[in-house]
Amino acid sequence: MPTISCPHCGAKRNMPQEKLPARKVRARCPQCRQTFNFDPTDHLPHRNAAKTTTRSINCPYCSLPRELPIKRLPDNHATLTCRRCRRNFHLNQNQADPEPESTAPRKLISTGKLLTDSWELFWQRGWGLLGLYLLCFLLIFAPLALAALTAPKMIMNHPWLIWSCLLLGISYAVIGSAWITASMFHYIVDSSLGVKTALTLGWQHLWNFAGLLLLWFLLIAGGSLLLIIPGIIFTIWFLFCQYVLAEEGVGGLKALEKSRQLVRDYWWPVFGRFMLLMLITLTISNLAGRIPAIGNSINLVLSLLLTPFSLFYYYLLYEDLKRCPQRPSRDNSLNRTPLLLALCGWLLIPAVLLFANHQGDLSPRLSAGENRTILNKLFDAEEFPLAEFSDQSNPPPKRRPPEPLTQADYERLLAEKLLPENQQELSLGPATLSAEQFWADEKEPHLWLKLRLAELPNLALSPRRSARILIREVLDSAARNRYDHLHSFENPAFQWVDILSGGLQTEQLSGIRSVYLKQGTRLEQIRSISGCLEINLPLGIKTLQLDRADIGKKLKVAGKFLQLESFGKNRISLIFQGKLSEILSIQAVNRQHEALQDAGINWQQHGEKLTLSQMFSGEIDSVTILVASDSITRSYPFEITR
Repeated sequence: MPTISCPHCGAKRNMPQEKLPARKVRARCPQCRQTFNFDPTDHLPHRNAAKTTTRSINCPYCSLPRELPIKRLPDNHATLTCRRCRRNFHLNQNQADPEPESTAPRKLISTGKLLTDSWELFWQRGWGLLGLYLLCFLLIFAPLALAALTAPKMIMNHPWLIWSCLLLGISYAVIGSAWITASMFHYIVDSSLGVKTALTLGWQHLWNFAGLLLLWFLLIAGGSLLLIIPGIIFTIWFLFCQYVLAEEGVGGLKALEKSRQLVRDYWWPVFGRFMLLMLITLTISNLAGRIPAIGNSINLVLSLLLTPFSLFYYYLLYEDLKRCPQRPSRDNSLNRTPLLLALCGWLLIPAVLLFANHQGDLSPRLSAGENRTILNKLFDAEEFPLAEFSDQSNPPPKRRPPEPLTQADYERLLAEKLLPENQQELSLGPATLSAEQFWADEKEPHLWLKLRLAELPNLALSPRRSARILIREVLDSAARNRYDHLHSFENPAFQWVDILSGGLQTEQLSGIRSVYLKQGTRLEQIRSISGCLEINLPLGIKTLQLDRADIGKKLKVAGKFLQLESFGKNRISLIFQGKLSEILSIQAVNRQHEALQDAGINWQQHGEKLTLSQMFSGEIDSVTILVASDSITRSYPFEITR
């Protein structure tokens, strides 16, 4: 039976004599999809008998076989080019025919030659691979980033839309990543492919690569959960599974097992070459990142170039492993040891969670005591101890009812309620301010400003929006401003101080404001901190009680319009025609009329329109909203010097 061989990829197929075409035709290889000229007369029995013997030539780099008639071979030394890897090698007509594949060297390619050959292959074909890599960012991550920036504004109040968009985004990322990954590996293993053909082949094998990538992740992540060592072993074992799928069309567990068998007798040499490339990559990235001003940009460019280079590096290592003799397996069944170890690793997660939950149920009193100790240290609990924690969960603090005060009443109280200052504190009317703690973080140095505030009537009704500290500058000894006003934690939302009551034995409120400084700032450099303390005092406080029957209604409170958009199990959303500072508090109770704790708030201000979503720690039965019709703001400039 004649054997037909593809001149591009070396794939072979036996064809019955009666099915051969009657004349010359253009044939297409079912594996690489490339076309070539096929002459059926070359495979007729009488022609084959009359022919001289052909010579089989194997590429010494990628092992691609090629049959050439003796009459076409050069008389002396000649240089041939492999059709797959496009690399040149020397052929000597006087030498004997190449030995079978089993005569390949037993030692892996040296690291120096591996790096040199990888660079040569990258320089020849790496730009197409880089184009595929950039296409991955353009088609996949750019739309996802755009959706992440725009979608939350439209779906914030619709939980089912949030989950739908999340699942849709994950599916899009998985499918797109599998497509580009398949295209890149097909492009690597077949040098005759262009970018367009590689994308077509990648789409045809998309689900095979998606399944293989999922199995690869589950095995390595599960092994890493078992004290990391199994994860490292699995990483080296399954390093070449994607090359196996792209070249041989074998996917799933068979591709993983094929990769493991290739590495089985050469684990340490492969691990050494793996660590060498990782060390080179980390060194280059670290050195590039230290370049002033342009270090991050250079690091980004180098990371884009190192990824295609690494793929060629492992491909040449994979081809070298195929030429090395392999110890025969005892049987042809898949090794299930990695599957069992990975399963044990994943089962550790629920086991640890159950154990931690059980321990938490056994010692609630200890956790509460630890929290109390920390808060006492922060807010001088030696003089003003916090209220004792109960054996059960912490109930929310009971707030005093609002008092109908006028602006004149506030002016009188501000003049009367002055806090005593000490050497470390700066007196600011009804408040004191001091620099408490400096955090010498290499990237985000910051310090704490501690605020102590007299407990004025109605001030504690809005503990998160009653006082804020605006920083103007933090000067060093050279009069340079070290204040990082562009830091993400220096936006207006973080300028407000969350004030806490000092306890039942004192009429004081306390809070901390974090001030972020520029990178490299040290404590001894700071000479002065200047800014302004603002105290917001509410006037004309009105109360509005809402339940699920009020959804969609447009209500008026304290001269402002308010509309309840949604009323969920533990979350409410509303639209308010006013400012955030005018909503003093939102308090919720359950069906037993027990107060619920705040669990977080999201809000967006668009001119005079405020969209707000408030979450609580339990199931909501009704909510009470305190709204101020007006407010007065008192400012206290300050400068703290060393």
